[in-house]
Amino acid sequence: MKIIKYNRHETSCNDNSLIIVDKSKKRRRFKHYNKFELALLALTTLTSVSYAGLTGTTIQTIKGNAPTFILGSDGIDFNNFQFFGIRYQQKSYTDATTLGQAFYAKNSSKSPSTITPNDIYINTGNTNGNSLEMMPLIIQNVTPELYVDPDGDVSDSMLPIRTATADAIVLDWYNTSAGLDSPIKLTDDQLKLSLCELSASGIYPTLLVTGTIRLQTEYGDPRYQAYPDELLGYSAPRRYFPFIWPKPELCSVRPNISGMGSFTGPASEWNPKLGFLKQPTGTRNFPTTGSDGLYFDLIMAGADATTMDWQIVPASSGGITPTISIVDGNTRVTLNGPKPSNDTASAKADNFAGSATFTIQGYLKSNNSLQISYPFTIDKWFLSYTKNGKGVNLSAAKSYCQNVGSTTTTYALSGIRELSNTNQWSVPALKPSSTGTISRTIQGGLIAEWGNFTKITDNFMISNWTSDSVGSKAYGVGVNDGSITSPTNTVATTWGALCVNTK
Repeated sequence: MKIIKYNRHETSCNDNSLIIVDKSKKRRRFKHYNKFELALLALTTLTSVSYAGLTGTTIQTIKGNAPTFILGSDGIDFNNFQFFGIRYQQKSYTDATTLGQAFYAKNSSKSPSTITPNDIYINTGNTNGNSLEMMPLIIQNVTPELYVDPDGDVSDSMLPIRTATADAIVLDWYNTSAGLDSPIKLTDDQLKLSLCELSASGIYPTLLVTGTIRLQTEYGDPRYQAYPDELLGYSAPRRYFPFIWPKPELCSVRPNISGMGSFTGPASEWNPKLGFLKQPTGTRNFPTTGSDGLYFDLIMAGADATTMDWQIVPASSGGITPTISIVDGNTRVTLNGPKPSNDTASAKADNFAGSATFTIQGYLKSNNSLQISYPFTIDKWFLSYTKNGKGVNLSAAKSYCQNVGSTTTTYALSGIRELSNTNQWSVPALKPSSTGTISRTIQGGLIAEWGNFTKITDNFMISNWTSDSVGSKAYGVGVNDGSITSPTNTVATTWGALCVNTK
């Protein structure tokens, strides 16, 4: 039964009758009306209410539709939520480039080889979940073409996007190398690594703003739609701010670093995680040796390799043509040059001119400015020989190397020190290792520069002849670790051959 209240009367009704109680009298009087009388009385009552200027109260609102963002190519991308920003040092930022410039302005005395994510921003766990110097930000500029409300309710002019709690929006460091749909939060240990060390692990740190929000209208019921909403399939909005250092830095050039155990090199040249460091003189940079198909990665910090345009100058020299590709977020340089035409004793290979100098150049796409310049010179070029995949004796190895080029003096069987700097068997080293094992050293030989060849290519046998001998026996070198074998019978033993240019 519904009760209608006004100044002097209470009126109750059901399907068959209307009862009016006159409260102005000391005794309540009740009168029942039939349906015909009920209709007349209803008209009279409504007229009386109108003329009396009485007011009524709606007990329940009409349920309508919640406002929703327009998603897709013509609307909102929740993986790049345009209403999220970052507030840093009292200024608001909505793009990674200008934010990176602000980071650099404050930390210009540091470089990517020393600066860590914690130097830029630490989530301190304050009430809003973030440090006071940097915090997430909601940009309140929702325009009508970006949302829809079937009931025609307009967005809240003051705060169309709201949060339920103060810490609903959070900011933290993530690794997005697996894709934007699978961000991985950086660990406490990773936050302490330099940008160069992170890059060497394939991690390019990214600030991620994400959380729970409400799109709210000024009127209507319901007035808002919450995001995320599992029932409706709405995900949590987020926005990525890749860490962009205005001055990208080349940390190192890294060939294969696996399968060499604890072998290391001088700190001025070699870092076990990063590879070879850039040297003061270009002709002293890695690599100085090469073979067809060998490659190295440029380890950069401050910018992802995909944000750069790359070229090698000159494109070709000495019979070598390096090529560039992007692999696992790193710039990879692959050497292409003379190689045997087949694996028979009659194979031929193009000549190597004796020296080839190149410069790798990287230009920032955003302003076409030259940021990376890395020169290197190759002096030694190697060919690998196995007869149909099997080893040969020393005589066959020497003969092959002498005849694979255009003349008998183009290539020759490699000596120990052209391959390894291992300090064994009292063999003097060009740049000897101080530990008795191989040292990762520039100009220390093919294996000292490139590492364990069994982890790089299938074209090399593990044991290979050298031109160094003692009497009727000769030394061999293992391409897996650069170790030198004891003088060995040159007729009964079959190993591979590594030929090197003679000019």
